[in-house]
Amino acid sequence: MAAFNLVANMYDPALKPRLLHKLLREHVPDDKRTFHDHSELSNAVSMIKIHNLLSESSSSKDQKLIDSWKSAVDSWVDRLFLLLSNDMPDKCWAGIILLGVTCQQCSSSRFLASYTEWLQKLLPHIQTDSQFLKVAACASVSDLFSRLSRFQNVKKDGTSCAGKIIQPVLKLLHDDNSEAVWEAAVNLLHTLIAFFPFTVHRHYDSAEAAIVSKIFSGKCSFNMLKKLAHCLASLPKSKGDEDSWSLLMQKILLSIDNHLNEAFQGIGEDSRGSEVVRLLIPPGKDPPPPLGCNSLPGGSFDKITKSSERLLTSSISTLMFCCSTMITSSYPHQVAVPIRPLLALVERVLMVDGSLPPTSVPFMTSLQQESICSELPTLHSNCLDLLIAIIKSLRSQLLPYAASIVRLIVKYFKKCVSAELRVKVYAVAKLLMMSLGVGMAASLARDVMENALIDLNPVDNENFAPSSVNSKDTQREFMQHHKKRKRPSVPTSLQQQQERHGSGDVDNIIMSTPVPLRIAALEALETLLTLAGALRSEEGWRGKIEQLLATAATSSFDWPRASDNGSFQTDESIEVWTDYQLAAFRTLLASFLSAVHVRPLALAQGLELFRRGKQESGTKLAEFCAHALLAMEVLIHPRVLPLSDFLPVHLSSSERQSTYKFEENMFFDGLNSSKVLKIDTMQGVEQSAPDLDDDFLFNNEVADDIEEAPIREAGNEINDGETTYNTSNDSSKEASVLGPSSTETPKRSEQETAAAITDVGVVEKDDAFGNASINDSPMSPKSDKTDDFERDRGSNLLLEDDFPDIIDADPDTDYEE
Repeated sequence: MAAFNLVANMYDPALKPRLLHKLLREHVPDDKRTFHDHSELSNAVSMIKIHNLLSESSSSKDQKLIDSWKSAVDSWVDRLFLLLSNDMPDKCWAGIILLGVTCQQCSSSRFLASYTEWLQKLLPHIQTDSQFLKVAACASVSDLFSRLSRFQNVKKDGTSCAGKIIQPVLKLLHDDNSEAVWEAAVNLLHTLIAFFPFTVHRHYDSAEAAIVSKIFSGKCSFNMLKKLAHCLASLPKSKGDEDSWSLLMQKILLSIDNHLNEAFQGIGEDSRGSEVVRLLIPPGKDPPPPLGCNSLPGGSFDKITKSSERLLTSSISTLMFCCSTMITSSYPHQVAVPIRPLLALVERVLMVDGSLPPTSVPFMTSLQQESICSELPTLHSNCLDLLIAIIKSLRSQLLPYAASIVRLIVKYFKKCVSAELRVKVYAVAKLLMMSLGVGMAASLARDVMENALIDLNPVDNENFAPSSVNSKDTQREFMQHHKKRKRPSVPTSLQQQQERHGSGDVDNIIMSTPVPLRIAALEALETLLTLAGALRSEEGWRGKIEQLLATAATSSFDWPRASDNGSFQTDESIEVWTDYQLAAFRTLLASFLSAVHVRPLALAQGLELFRRGKQESGTKLAEFCAHALLAMEVLIHPRVLPLSDFLPVHLSSSERQSTYKFEENMFFDGLNSSKVLKIDTMQGVEQSAPDLDDDFLFNNEVADDIEEAPIREAGNEINDGETTYNTSNDSSKEASVLGPSSTETPKRSEQETAAAITDVGVVEKDDAFGNASINDSPMSPKSDKTDDFERDRGSNLLLEDDFPDIIDADPDTDYEE
């Protein structure tokens, strides 16, 4: 009948004990069955985690089921103990691995009742002679202490148990010669520091010496050095005070400086090294002991240093990474970061480019110079990573040092050629702008734009240098390029490049620039435009930036796909291409939204690109382009606003003011268009506005030619050249003056008004400023609004704006009801 004892479904708790017994029968070895296929062990671990076979948790109150599951887990643990005591290394290894999984997956009650016994079973295997048993034992013990740290009620007992582990772990770091064992020991030591820090407190000096000796040994791989740096950076947490963190940081910086003295010997920059020491050790103060030498025998550090002469770069890079980790990691107490020594150290490395001063030429061989130059890119990369970590951690606290950082970045930008390093310089600039705000963005704007134009336009970057561009010439140039309302979908610069070089050559040149560098330049430009794009600038950079971004967005559609080029087959390359495409469109949107003073010149091209990107259904680009079209709604359909320089200052005053209106025959479809702005005064004088280009952007030059009518008190006359403004409040004169000029002009419909202002880029308000009959004029004595102005005179009205260039878009909302 047992064969027909079926379960309800795959979630039935009755299924758990059966699956666990099945694993013991088919996948877990025993004394009689040999252990050949290690994949069976992997299947067993996967089955335990998927079905929670060791959790013993069930909402069922069936005592029979509870006892059955408990019996199955007991059998599982007994089998593991049997494997741990086996003389065959492979079976013992399987038992150690499965016991570590059991520590993580078993129920809390079973773990609290058994962790001491399990630790005693694992501890002898850490000190065994077999290396792969040591690795497995360290991993399982680390799992045990990670689980034990969740129970605060046994914290004291857990600290006592961890004290039994620390010395065997340090012995592994000192004595063993296998990197796999070192890695397992460092992982276990890091776990003890993180969860049971007071265990390491008494062995602090020994732990520091063991870690530093491995860093300077020259026998570790890159990944192993990173793990050692992480462990060294977390070591001050075992003491938990500010002095331990500061002392370790000081010792690391001094060690880096000493290694740099040896690496840069003969290139004439000794003064920078002495500056770092002076900032770290004030006069009259004793220097700290060397890094890792507190408990080493005499002369051990000298041997370590001499043995690592050929590996100075790896040691310096590891210590710099350790500094970055210390700065960015959390710490129980507030600490003081030595900003000036860190920045001096970064500047010392970044200013070295391998060139030799005249005094060093006779003493430096070509082999020595080649050796230095081969290691400099790695050192520069690590210094930029350290600078990024400083900015991320301190952010606005770097404000007193912002000027020195900007000078350093500007100098390094000018001489940096490596694409990988330029990517990190862009990251530094981006973080600086995000951390210190619009002031930093304005300081870095010129350099970021110049370098971005070079990196994004490798075909003809000499024509895109913003430093050689005049703002007025740039505006005239782009006014000529964009005279037609219908613009081509491909930007002009790309067309010119294709005509000059050929489309195939252009694509090859664009592809020659590394994609990560182009992405970094676009992201820095996006940050710059978002923070400081709305600031008025004397340089005519916006037109070229918009054109270049439109070119980049257009070229991203023609980027080689996996099916076009065999070298573009990997998923990573496709993902990088997608990131580049998104970065181009994000930066283009930021450029459009930040253009608050002028109409974006590439707006039509941008709308076409965003609509085209939206058609790429199922991609991140389509999702972003849909969002971009919504964000650009304010540019596509702007709110109806009055002309700022045509608005009288006191809209609600009962005093007589001049009436502004456009002539009915005003049109904007040619260069010789007649554009007349009528100003109806007491004498009915007509003034004409200057001729405007058909792509009227309402810039400062046009605004200066259109003068606003002065406003004076009632009864006063103002003589201004040929025009006389009478502001008398006489109703009879008012009717005689306004009547003929106002009634001759027929009223236009809303559709005609919209058509008239579309090409101009400005808005005309028919009902308030002309093109209305005398009965509809707001200043007419027959108007209903005149009485309102009279009642509100001098009472509930806003004061005159001190900034006449800032005009309220909807003045009706300024009145109190």
